[in-house]
Amino acid sequence: MTPTLRDLAKDAFAYMDGPNVELDRRAELVLRNDPTPHPMFGLALRPRLRDVDRALAETRAWFAGRGRTIYTWFVSTASTPSGSPSACWTADPDQLDPVYAGMTLEHEPQGIEGVEVRRRETYEDALAAVEISWRSFDFTPEQIERARAAHRARYELWKDDGRFDGFIALVDGEIVGSGAARYFESGVYLMGGNVAEEARGRGVYRALVRARWDEAARRGTPALVVQAGQMSKPILERLGFRTVCEVHALLDSTS
Repeated sequence: MTPTLRDLAKDAFAYMDGPNVELDRRAELVLRNDPTPHPMFGLALRPRLRDVDRALAETRAWFAGRGRTIYTWFVSTASTPSGSPSACWTADPDQLDPVYAGMTLEHEPQGIEGVEVRRRETYEDALAAVEISWRSFDFTPEQIERARAAHRARYELWKDDGRFDGFIALVDGEIVGSGAARYFESGVYLMGGNVAEEARGRGVYRALVRARWDEAARRGTPALVVQAGQMSKPILERLGFRTVCEVHALLDSTS
């Protein structure tokens, strides 16, 4: 299946496989497990549930079998059953970002002066970029230690995947921001846009968006799509993105 921009806005990660990603596509939902030790990397996606209790039990068992104690449901406005997501799924809203905006952009965004953006070129680039991401996602020290220990192997797995690119933003020669692009026939999905706290307010995030737009246009797919958190959404709105759906992030325990 080739996802549309709207499909990606609602359920992007249901369409993203990868060299170390396990995907279990079922009629009622999609389960996705990436070994990275954070609940946002164990995802229950695209739920179209008839029997919620059965689906919850099966999903918890699936993630428990992969060593997870906490995983995340992504419940969009297209999910069923409808109604209050936390009530239907008996799971707790993610405290960092409980609701994401599924957003699309189909016209050229503003350019930014004074920020250099380029593709990641070395392992050192990739590590510096992901360190910013870990801090943005409030990884615990223990999670960072585990992720750092596994990062080199992960980098080697992903570095030659042509469906994916990592970008870094530099100010005065220092890496202060990172973002990634996942390429689809309908456009480019924006992943992991993060800016170091000390560099915020200088246009770094916007420069990362523009660089990925330029790559989308170069590829002949001039459209961007993202599931934006509460910090990113206002910036993206100013760049011309429009919200087409909402996605609730709910944390659930396997125990």
